[in-house]
Amino acid sequence: MTFVLRPVGGVIFGLIADHCGRRVAVVSSMIGMLVATVGQGALPLLRCCGPTAGHFGLGALPVLRAVQGVSAGGEVGPIVTYFAESAPPGAKRLGTSAFVFSAVLAFMVASIFVQVLLSILGPEQLMDWGWRVPYLFSLLPGFVALWGRNRLEETAEFLAAKRSRACDSEAPPSSAVAEVASRAPRAWVGVAFAITAAPSESASEAPSHAAAALYISIWASAHQALWLSTVN
Repeated sequence: MTFVLRPVGGVIFGLIADHCGRRVAVVSSMIGMLVATVGQGALPLLRCCGPTAGHFGLGALPVLRAVQGVSAGGEVGPIVTYFAESAPPGAKRLGTSAFVFSAVLAFMVASIFVQVLLSILGPEQLMDWGWRVPYLFSLLPGFVALWGRNRLEETAEFLAAKRSRACDSEAPPSSAVAEVASRAPRAWVGVAFAITAAPSESASEAPSHAAAALYISIWASAHQALWLSTVN
């Protein structure tokens, strides 16, 4: 569900970035990610909270996953655009590559965090209640990220484009997303899904191929699986 909705999030937050500003888009996507991620860690279960709360948690899970997917899809475009428009001349490529580097670094840190948590709690406790810890722990870096994004200033390029639109009251507000979609809607949708799905598919399938190449059984320990995911 989350992977399917990521292109949808890219369209929604792309429109927000074009019409309301890059800062508004990156702050909104961070709020969505924070609420959805922490919310999943706080969901009630049937075995611990009774049937009423448990069924509520079961129904809320796909909703939170959907919000997480839309918000994750809205992270890439506005952030990369903000970096590109804010970077000084001659450093735009470095600025935009910082997003990719930070995303890979965050994935690696998260895998190591779960590996350490598994080593401390063990598989049984991790499956019982420890799985909530990474979701709830994300509240700390999430608040730091939200605090930092909330202090960002809007890019000069967007403000200049906004003033240009205000001076020409007869022209409707332009949107890069809407312009591309109107020119080649089918190709646009296909490219959006391909760009979104390719890295996720690679991250999901690469550990399995590595396990096969290393002759690691499907019944390998969770430690080995997590380390393969980290290396990937």
